[in-house]
Amino acid sequence: MASADDSFSLGEGTYVEGNISHPAKLAIALQLSVTDGDVSIKAARQYLQNPVQRESVLSGLTSENCDEFIDLIGEVGESLRGEGITDLDELCLSIARLVEEPLFVERATSNKRALRLQIEDMALRAVSLLVKVMDKERAPAISESIAMDPVALSCAAEVVTRSYVADRDRYSDGIKLLAKSKGKVLRNFSGNVLEAARAGKLLEKNQAGFILWTMARVAPQECPALFSVLRASDPTLDRFALHYLGGSWDSTKGSSYSLPRDAALHEAYCSLADFRSHAAARLQDASLHYPERAAWRSVFEGKSLYGIDGTESNR
Repeated sequence: MASADDSFSLGEGTYVEGNISHPAKLAIALQLSVTDGDVSIKAARQYLQNPVQRESVLSGLTSENCDEFIDLIGEVGESLRGEGITDLDELCLSIARLVEEPLFVERATSNKRALRLQIEDMALRAVSLLVKVMDKERAPAISESIAMDPVALSCAAEVVTRSYVADRDRYSDGIKLLAKSKGKVLRNFSGNVLEAARAGKLLEKNQAGFILWTMARVAPQECPALFSVLRASDPTLDRFALHYLGGSWDSTKGSSYSLPRDAALHEAYCSLADFRSHAAARLQDASLHYPERAAWRSVFEGKSLYGIDGTESNR
């Protein structure tokens, strides 16, 4: 800025020190229209280098900057080249678990869904940057740790799908599972998902719908039991419908709901005839409002409908 104004500045600024005069930090602040305190590189360094301060750093985040903070963790970690980081494996797992914190779930379920990476992609990108600069040989072990973690289920689902589902192989960042680990990983992953459902925590996860879709793809034999657990805890199945049918979003009217194009993905949980029968029964309830009504109408009518008002989405 000083150069453009034919003026001078005091010092060049160092990125990892959090100085907003550094071009990279200033670009972030200008891009997000926030102040230096909102995008804290100092906080990112504390999170990376001081395990005992991670909880306090997390408590200082807001729903306005939590996603950006995950981006900073990766960028600052890469800049540090691992300096001061003593627990790579645990750090990577903690980043994957961040996604499931209530603050991050709140951000994801708000209507502030700009055209950006999904939160689990952002977290795994940060993990990838750290692993690349510190110890590439740890990538398979760290990937496996995340995939089998009972807390980080959103990131676990992403690691599993990018590793074992052909049409999701769209990354080359090293965070993937070995083919020889498939049996062990899928047993642990599906067991963790079922246990989360029994504990009433599954539909509280950041990407609950994506986790359900992943189960249908990689462990369909476990889906009837999972469906039974979810139905026992909520006989209306309203929350299941919102998560499983609501994978689309656009800037026009927000979330839309529809059945999976691949019928096998739905049949893994329940026959389509039974699900449509249940949808018809739910639609008879006069107290059922949108977006739940839109979700069940999408099943009954076989259309993609916006959750805000039930109008048809052509996307």
